[in-house]
Amino acid sequence: MKTFAIVLYYIAIFVLIFFVGVVGYRLLFGTPCTIVGNYCVGDGWSIAGLAATILGIAATVLGILGAFALAAWWTDLKTKVEKQVDANMKKREKILYKQFDKILAEQEAEMTERYRQDLINISEITLSDLTDTANLVHSLGIEIKSLRTEYDDRGMFGFPWDNEYWAMNVVSEYHQIGPAVRMIDKYLLIVDGFLNGNPSEKGKYMTDLKKSGAPSADFQWFWNAVLRWQELVNSIGTGHPEIVKQVNDKVESYQKRIDEARQNAAHDV
Repeated sequence: MKTFAIVLYYIAIFVLIFFVGVVGYRLLFGTPCTIVGNYCVGDGWSIAGLAATILGIAATVLGILGAFALAAWWTDLKTKVEKQVDANMKKREKILYKQFDKILAEQEAEMTERYRQDLINISEITLSDLTDTANLVHSLGIEIKSLRTEYDDRGMFGFPWDNEYWAMNVVSEYHQIGPAVRMIDKYLLIVDGFLNGNPSEKGKYMTDLKKSGAPSADFQWFWNAVLRWQELVNSIGTGHPEIVKQVNDKVESYQKRIDEARQNAAHDV
């Protein structure tokens, strides 16, 4: 729009100058009057008025064309200003976006580092708590093991019939095979004393047991106690096959000794 208006303006100026030049040439070298017969009708003022009129018209036309050109230039100027403003705004927006992205990245990095540090602190606290818990569990395990050992060792003291109730409760509640094995050993000691004793003193041996608080003076009662505890060991000792085998082998060896003693007693009679 601007280029077309300027080109048109320059063409109009050139055409106007051309016609003014022609008029001027005609005024200088031509006859600026109307020839009537042998006379030139016209005077200086008329010619001057004609020249002024032509120049005035030329100036008016030039002014109108200049106004059009100026309007076109202002229109193009508005477009240029708007483009420049848009370009500057876009440039500022890019700068602001870069600054915003930078600030956002810094904030994100700061928050990430803060969260990481918090996680590390929480992990350390959790690890410390787990360590304390593990130590507590270990201590409790040692205490429980010590308590169970104390319960097992209790079966080594006193007579087995005095520990019947205690041993049965430990085996039933904690599923411990140790007290049952110790009860068998205690009763087998009594059985062994009876089998190894002098036949003439076996009656006195059982009488003394009765006086010591034994539930019975009958040898079969003690042997039945061994068999009863052996059955209990077999029922709860699935996780301890070696112990079960040792107990069964020991009871079986005593069973053979009892059978031999009874055969010998029958033979003597």
